[in-house]
Amino acid sequence: MKPILQIFLKSIVSLTFYALSINILTSNALAADLRHLTDSVMNGWRKDFQEEMNTLIRSANCKASVDLTNLTDSVMNGWRKDFQDQMIALARCTGCISSFDLNNLTDSVMNGWRRDFEVQMGSLIQCSKR
Repeated sequence: MKPILQIFLKSIVSLTFYALSINILTSNALAADLRHLTDSVMNGWRKDFQEEMNTLIRSANCKASVDLTNLTDSVMNGWRKDFQDQMIALARCTGCISSFDLNNLTDSVMNGWRRDFEVQMGSLIQCSKR
């Protein structure tokens, strides 16, 4: 292969890899950190929960659909109905209403079931990225 063609092909491969890397970093930056979100729910860390959910809500373009204060209060105070109402609003806004089990998610928050929370919230976060 001629040296100029070889350099050109290497440059294209490098630029393609760089573009893919930027895309992956950008999409990860927009999503909530599931581990941190889970810890915030299980440990009652209000500010951390709000920050993670705000990231998710903003990245999904659902700020007008979800009352973050009510959602946070519902998690911190065990308000089952309010939690479900806000999560339904988020799921409808993202188009992910059928991607997770709302009752299991709610039970996991109200009862401190870490693994169930991670599974259900992880499904919602993955769906909302699409």
